[in-house]
Amino acid sequence: MISKIRKYLDKFVRRIYPFFQPSYIKKIKGSKHNIIVSYLAAPFFHKNDIRYLNHHQNRKETLIIGDILNSMSISHKFVRLDKPLLSYKGFDVVFGVEPNFVKAAISNPNALKIYYATGAYCKHQNTVVKQRTDEFNRLHNVKIPYYRLTREHDAVEIADVVIQIGSKYTLQTYPKELRNKIITIRQSCHNYNLSNFISEKLQNYSIRDFVWMGSSGSILKGLDIVLDYFIGNPDLTLHVFGSIDYDVWDYYEAIINGKSNIKIYGVCDLDSDIIREIGMKSSFVILPSASEGCPGSVLNMAKLGCIPIVTPVSAFDGIENFGVLINAYSTKALAEAISTVLNWSENTIRQKIVDVYNFSNKNFSQESFRSDMQKALQNAIKQYEISKSSKG
Repeated sequence: MISKIRKYLDKFVRRIYPFFQPSYIKKIKGSKHNIIVSYLAAPFFHKNDIRYLNHHQNRKETLIIGDILNSMSISHKFVRLDKPLLSYKGFDVVFGVEPNFVKAAISNPNALKIYYATGAYCKHQNTVVKQRTDEFNRLHNVKIPYYRLTREHDAVEIADVVIQIGSKYTLQTYPKELRNKIITIRQSCHNYNLSNFISEKLQNYSIRDFVWMGSSGSILKGLDIVLDYFIGNPDLTLHVFGSIDYDVWDYYEAIINGKSNIKIYGVCDLDSDIIREIGMKSSFVILPSASEGCPGSVLNMAKLGCIPIVTPVSAFDGIENFGVLINAYSTKALAEAISTVLNWSENTIRQKIVDVYNFSNKNFSQESFRSDMQKALQNAIKQYEISKSSKG
């Protein structure tokens, strides 16, 4: 009953919340362009609130995008992606995500349209949400509703350019005819204070400790697969970080109760002692998700030396050098992947911990995100200016 009340309250708050979000506007003297960014605006009003910014990497990424536009001397207006606006006109560059991206693109037909994709292709996601949920309901004889369905849109189709956080695996979720307009960039993730971390980890890690970290859409992100496996393997320990959908938790709560090998922590600050403690102890991070861009949850744990055990769509490019791919959305496929890593030699595990730690901290940072995003924006705007000039 309490879960249902929380569920409806959460749904109500989510529905009215956008109306109260102020937009952020900055006019730059001499700017050749005026861009509307449909994403977030709140981070500009919480720049000094580290706890707020640490809640999700998109908040710091919003500020980085603002810094990039400042450095390019481009006037900009940041609006929350779902905040209703009185007018969407007056912009020659439209950037961001739906629904406001689509509305602004329609209102400014001659503008450069840059879609910012942070996940897989929307039609792919809706398909796998239904497939995975239907399969879960069949296996467990329940009626969990579909979570994380997206409102299907044609943002990718109408965009001139798509800037995609993701990998070669993310591109494969899109129709082939759309892939040539997509530029992939690296995820930013959290920057930890990691002084002496890896040397300490090599003295404290356990090959029997695993982490799952995720947000809403528990079935889409494969939490059910992970829980089902660890329920049946009490000799291995699972640490669960993040939110769990109410209906999914209602099903698993009684089953997990008393299982000492499954530990639920909820949403935790990435700079918290518990994240650092579990990151140091755990050898592996698991995410059998069916739809992702390049998930920050995996990368944030990889930056703490956790070896990825993930589905292809949850992987970063080069994953074969650092972790293991789960070849299907099933407990059986997860069991095979875990069996593989448990059969590695101690030297192999230690080397992969060091390798994934070094690779992820070097390649997935706010600095790499800034570099990739700025290059992508500059190239898109340059091509737009050349095209506009050639048309007279």
